[in-house]
Amino acid sequence: VTLKEGLTVLRDMYFREHAGIYGKCSRLEAVTKLRKTQWVQDSGPKAHSVRPDYIEHKGDFEVSLFTTTVYEKGAEIMRMIQEMIEPDIEKFSKFLAENYLSGPIRSSTIEEFVDCFDLESNLPSVWFNKEQFMKWFLVKGTPVVSINWRNLGENCYEIILKQSTTNGFGDQEETEMLIPTRISFFNVRGEELNNYEIIESSGLHYYANKDLFVLNKSEGRAKFHFQANTNTIFPSVNRGFTAPIKLDYQMTYEASFMAKYESDQMSRFDAFQFLIRSAIIEHYNDKNVE
Repeated sequence: VTLKEGLTVLRDMYFREHAGIYGKCSRLEAVTKLRKTQWVQDSGPKAHSVRPDYIEHKGDFEVSLFTTTVYEKGAEIMRMIQEMIEPDIEKFSKFLAENYLSGPIRSSTIEEFVDCFDLESNLPSVWFNKEQFMKWFLVKGTPVVSINWRNLGENCYEIILKQSTTNGFGDQEETEMLIPTRISFFNVRGEELNNYEIIESSGLHYYANKDLFVLNKSEGRAKFHFQANTNTIFPSVNRGFTAPIKLDYQMTYEASFMAKYESDQMSRFDAFQFLIRSAIIEHYNDKNVE
């Protein structure tokens, strides 16, 4: 069920995007739905993994396979596989047809599906590791990635990503899931910077052919050296909502900057949401003081 419905919802997502349903906001609509429904389920007593080991009664309700976790989160996991294997959806469909759907029609498991990509994609093990990726199907809760960013001087910067998972009780637990994420960098003029070199990394790997970073440890670090002489760099993490994760990142000036210059729809939307929430909270606090 997880495999079938995840692929079905993913197909529907791409149909909506290509057909222009919701205009240019189809991706935004899909992500917003996930956040309003699946993330809520992840943070409550009905939290369960995308592929639960068993169905059980809990009080007055029963955990079902037909939930937003199985459907919407399952589709986002399929989308992650597609982003890592072949970002072009038409080439990915061809890859899927040639390597997975070419045999006789039969039932299939998640493990067999992931094996297909693990064996046929020829990607480095740090990039696509089956055991780590399977945690997306087996671990309940929403992954949270905290972001720290510091200037090391001489055009060198370090980004530090730490991951954990929130369970149904609101607690955070350390995990080592395989998290792909698109990261871009901007200078103070709002120009995207591509002229950098990764001089050191640990737990955070860059794969140039896919233009993606992969976090595969509980903490990942990478040091960048930029050719351009710049004193301030702004990172934009998880562009396009590459992975269904929450970002723990205390935006201040960066939010105004990203709202003005970011070209990625999802990242710009999140920046505007942060500014709106901040303004509402500030107004509420000022009103209470009066």
